Amino acid sequence: MRPITWIVVHTCGAYDAVHQLVVHQSVGTVRTYHKLAKIYGGNGWSDIGYHRYIEQSGVIRMGRADATVGAHAAGFNAYSLGICCSGHGDFAPFEPAQMTALVAQCIAWCRLYHIPPDHVVGHRETSQHGGPRVDKTCPGNLVDMAVIRNRVRIGFGGGSPDPEVAA
Repeated sequence: MRPITWIVVHTCGAYDAVHQLVVHQSVGTVRTYHKLAKIYGGNGWSDIGYHRYIEQSGVIRMGRADATVGAHAAGFNAYSLGICCSGHGDFAPFEPAQMTALVAQCIAWCRLYHIPPDHVVGHRETSQHGGPRVDKTCPGNLVDMAVIRNRVRIGFGGGSPDPEVAA
């Protein structure tokens, strides 16, 4: 098994600007896009880039196997797990069911792989931890990673919650 020391949180970034609506895509739609050849507008990857995908309802879908290197955060893929919530975190925060599922999955991974809760980061934060510069807000400006880490920390039992972060 490869060493896994980080969890990287993403959002799909799907938004219909014409109708001003956040779009919640299925894992199948995202997988198809990720696998679609670049000449057709996709990424040309072997599979979806993430290890888990959380639908609007909070249902967690499998992506790549944990043992397989992801394709979700340059400079972090070799030693991280990627998890993506449907929607667009710049236009709407994660749904309550998504947040519950996200925190639960992060807690499970932290326990399984001995990942400290402070190693749960948003894609936009990877450059602060040794990754290359990220020119995006992923998982979105309306997604507070400090709150997510605090909830993981509380659920993980790995220390006291940060009193300055609203859970």
